[in-house]
Amino acid sequence: MEKKIPFQNRFFAFILSLLFSITLLISFFLFPIELVLFNNQSYDPVLENEENLSRYTGIISEVLTSELFREIPSNLLPKILSNREGLKNVLEKYIPSQWPLSVFKDLTRHVLDYINFRIPNSSLKLEIGQLKTALILKSDAIALDYVSTLPRCSAVINAENAGSKEKLDVYQLSPCKPSENMLQSYTNPIAFYIEDLINRLPATVSISGVMPYDRIRTENYFYYFSLGRWALRLLPIIAIGLLILIALLLRPERIVMLNWVGRLLVFTSGFSLIGLVVLLIGFDQFVVLLVNRYLDNMIDGFGVLLLGLIQKVGYLTLVWVIISVITVLAFGFFLLLVNRLFKRNTINGNLSAREEGDLAKEELLPETINVESQAQKEIKPETLEEIEAREKKASKRKKTNNPNL
Repeated sequence: MEKKIPFQNRFFAFILSLLFSITLLISFFLFPIELVLFNNQSYDPVLENEENLSRYTGIISEVLTSELFREIPSNLLPKILSNREGLKNVLEKYIPSQWPLSVFKDLTRHVLDYINFRIPNSSLKLEIGQLKTALILKSDAIALDYVSTLPRCSAVINAENAGSKEKLDVYQLSPCKPSENMLQSYTNPIAFYIEDLINRLPATVSISGVMPYDRIRTENYFYYFSLGRWALRLLPIIAIGLLILIALLLRPERIVMLNWVGRLLVFTSGFSLIGLVVLLIGFDQFVVLLVNRYLDNMIDGFGVLLLGLIQKVGYLTLVWVIISVITVLAFGFFLLLVNRLFKRNTINGNLSAREEGDLAKEELLPETINVESQAQKEIKPETLEEIEAREKKASKRKKTNNPNL
């Protein structure tokens, strides 16, 4: 017969059950985060999406334009290049078509390697060596297209430019589109100046122009992120340890132990599943409310791209979290089913023992009846004939022993 569970064991099991529910709820996110959110393969399908491919050239041209004029004071910039938006649109046309995708894949891989503690450097840079070469080779076409974006020059300006005997310098050019006969005189100095600007660019360009951040604050956040990541990886082990302690406290009654652990897993997973389903329904709106304030300082294309990445990869991560919860929920129901079968077998075993005892009594009952009937026969009175025969034998024995009688 099983022992009873002491009251203090039940009390400690209840406290540990509360701690287990909290750790289990957080542990649900561990494997989906590690396998989906921090996995580079999860981002490649999103980056290769047609909708995102159309944004890459605009983002890169915005970064490139800001880098071209970043170290040049506004008073030293040629007036002819004052239309920065027009130059950005022209540069976007001449960026190699396959290059932006590879750049963003490398950038994503760099960020994930840093988050996964594979590289120590937190600087985010774009490799632009191939881009520099392609743009320098097309500098004349870029200059011609850029001049086409400017308003037409007046007749006075065209006359002044036509009357100039010396070769025009880029700083002498008015911010307008000249007549056809003076177009070559405009585009040549602009092309040379753009080539010089591109050659001054380093082999790598920092992404901070697109995604500005405070370096010191970012390093502090990364320090706490490292601690939280380490603690998150330990939580499943802690949850399993708490579950083992609960089982040991309730071990005296196996039925109670299985019922307790099964219900604990079912209730924790069930409530978690309800909350996750509600979050999944409004996940896009939740992400916008959460990260929208951090996207204000970014350029439009990069902010939309980053928001789409977070929504799609985060949605996939949440789906895997739900799958993890359903797995634990199924295991809880399995324990309850095992407990029910074990309880039924215990009851059937007790009934079988009782039936065997009754059967043994029934088997012994005929033998007892036979013994009693035999005893009754032994004490049954003799008949008159038996009594007369016995007295005759007794008298013959007396005569034999005493011949004088």
